[in-house]
Amino acid sequence: IIPPDRSKKLIVRTTPYTPMAITIAPDGVIWTVGWDREDGNRVYNVLKRFSPAGALLSSMHMTVKPIPGASISDVAYASTLRCSADRVGWLTGASEYVEYSFDGREIGRFEAPPWHPEKPVGSGLNVIINLAVSEKNEVIVAGLGPISSLWRLNRDARQWIPTSVGGEQLGSVSWLLGFDGDELLDTRTPNRGEVVGRFSFSPDR
Repeated sequence: IIPPDRSKKLIVRTTPYTPMAITIAPDGVIWTVGWDREDGNRVYNVLKRFSPAGALLSSMHMTVKPIPGASISDVAYASTLRCSADRVGWLTGASEYVEYSFDGREIGRFEAPPWHPEKPVGSGLNVIINLAVSEKNEVIVAGLGPISSLWRLNRDARQWIPTSVGGEQLGSVSWLLGFDGDELLDTRTPNRGEVVGRFSFSPDR
């Protein structure tokens, strides 16, 4: 853990817990999701919160939808945690999106975007998913691979809306970095090194 003033570095050992995704909320609380061990058995989809000093605040086993056709129930692998000004969002490895208040309560749960009408994520499609959440709670999910696409969450309608930035989709080699104010940032690897793209984002209401 490195504080904002960069004054020190703190190493927190979490063994046997293995975090697979992490984000830091505005209050400094560290949110992680990964797998743990209980009575010698591996337990998947465990959400743990740590204080800025590394002390464990809470540990919860999350009930979430599995990846279709997967042999294990782990959806923390290849998942993404992001936070806004008042909540934490988790995009699971099965593309289910779950939101939590800063005290750890679940406050929203949404089905995966309709990546492909015939094949769900995890059933043979080589899909990489990632997430961006703005301070104003705009949620953008990107699917990369053979079905490169962007989707915006409409909470009221409980739907994912196909969207674009700058009048076009981000390329299939894009990776969302997050929001800087109202601008959506992504990174890509063209022929000459790494480039960060910055797009103004004004979704239709």
